[in-house]
Amino acid sequence: MIRAILRVVVVIVVGIPLLILFMIIFGILAGIGALMYLILSGIGTGSFVWLVLVPYTLIVFVIFITFILLAPVPGPVFIKYHMLSFLQAWYPDARLPFFDAEENISV
Repeated sequence: MIRAILRVVVVIVVGIPLLILFMIIFGILAGIGALMYLILSGIGTGSFVWLVLVPYTLIVFVIFITFILLAPVPGPVFIKYHMLSFLQAWYPDARLPFFDAEENISV
């Protein structure tokens, strides 16, 4: 029950800033694309406009796909860190590893 509530809180805390960031990035890139379309359609022919806008659109799609793939990463990392730090605060004598690897690795 506590985990479900914590997940909802993390989705809200992480999701809202990511949504705002996504909308800002989308607005900037859409504005640049619209400006490019207006300028290029005023000075060039139809095929020249699309020769410039299609690569721009593909680059924007790659940026958005990368953003969508990276957006869910902070949630699980935050939950794991929060749970471990909470347990360490309540049980100070327990040795809880904050990292998956061993701490005392000799080189």
